[in-house]
Amino acid sequence: MDENTDNLDYCIANLAAVDTRPFSNTCADDGSLETITQRNVQLLVKRIFALDRTKNEDGTFANLPKDPTFQIPRMYPLPKPKTKTRWQLFAEMRGIKKQKRSRIVYDEAKKDWVPRWGYKSKNKGPTAEPPIVELKPGEMPTDVDPFTERERSKKIQKTRQKLRELRNKAESQHMVSKLVNNMKLASVSTRSAGKFNPKQKAVKQNPKAKKVKTKQPKIISRKVTDKSLKDEKNSYLRSIKMLNLT
Repeated sequence: MDENTDNLDYCIANLAAVDTRPFSNTCADDGSLETITQRNVQLLVKRIFALDRTKNEDGTFANLPKDPTFQIPRMYPLPKPKTKTRWQLFAEMRGIKKQKRSRIVYDEAKKDWVPRWGYKSKNKGPTAEPPIVELKPGEMPTDVDPFTERERSKKIQKTRQKLRELRNKAESQHMVSKLVNNMKLASVSTRSAGKFNPKQKAVKQNPKAKKVKTKQPKIISRKVTDKSLKDEKNSYLRSIKMLNLT
């Protein structure tokens, strides 16, 4: 074949060139495969140098075409869309759009602009934790400390928020049905096959989830005897003599 003949299929966008010619089985042994590879690489580099160039302070760059000639398959499938949380579904239904809030807010107590959150924010300043708490008649029992109750309500709110996050994560990963199956399997993994385990509260299960079938063992009831240790020992000895084991 003529060395000047260019019969390669190029995909300059991916910096690739394919030689579709058939080769003999002895190419790797006689060294011709290395020569063909070197020639093909030179042809690919020649095509790259023929592209338009752009110069800047970092150097000279070739402008590759945007549309590739070869459609290279993906190594992994396309990622599945994430399951939307309850708040996202509610916001779409009501037409609520997320808006970026300002970093600072005006504090009426200080008569100045303060950060919305973080250090020296409105929620952590002296106005957020006043030394005196005003209560209406009958709003709170007299034996309850309002400051302690305020801290307790904050902790409860944080705990509820954490539970919401865990619930959304479980729903997005479709872990509810798997969790129910694992709980059922764990409940019958005891010696009594779950017969004496305390009953758990009912959990909503996916109707498509497979049920775990277990075989209940046969329980043998034994009578309690009031024999002494000496009488029991003599009974064993008589049994051994009857079987001629001595």
